Amino acid sequence: MDRSTGEAGRAEAAGELYGPRGWSVRAGVWEVLAPFTARGHVPWAYPGVGAAVGADGRPGRDHVAFAGLDGAAALELLERLPPAQLVDRQNAAPTLGSMLWAAARHPGTVEVHGYGIGPQRADERVSAEGLVVYAFADLAVSPNHAPGCRCQELWALVEDVLELEGDGGSPDEIHRSRPPWARDREGWWLWWD
Repeated sequence: MDRSTGEAGRAEAAGELYGPRGWSVRAGVWEVLAPFTARGHVPWAYPGVGAAVGADGRPGRDHVAFAGLDGAAALELLERLPPAQLVDRQNAAPTLGSMLWAAARHPGTVEVHGYGIGPQRADERVSAEGLVVYAFADLAVSPNHAPGCRCQELWALVEDVLELEGDGGSPDEIHRSRPPWARDREGWWLWWD
């Protein structure tokens, strides 16, 4: 595509990442993210604050955390996000597209967590910081990665089964978690700084 003309070209000239300001609102991205931005999903992000995404489908702040994004929502985002956005990554994490596809292909087993940057900023985007994987419960991973820790084995399994192989580096954190939105389930919290 010739990026010097059209909507993408204008956005690039204005220093915006994936489209002209407000592209995420027009694409309905915030409507998909909204259920996963509630305090029950990200209690650490908005103590004592109202909804992160308003009834009008617009983010109430420029940085909105989300967690527990399931397979159906991942598929919706894959359809709504610009292709260039899907190859973006949080530092050494797998690409956003890879993480969303992992959740879409493995519903109930994989959820995505990260954040969205609203149209209040020129770097408007969705970024995936990690995954929750409800599998491989028999592996032992120690918090300090002491001798006998099987974190690299766990990451190799996750890469292979979720088809993330070769797409990013090992997570900065791997630990067991009972996320606030699924206290009855235990999974692996994988996070890239």
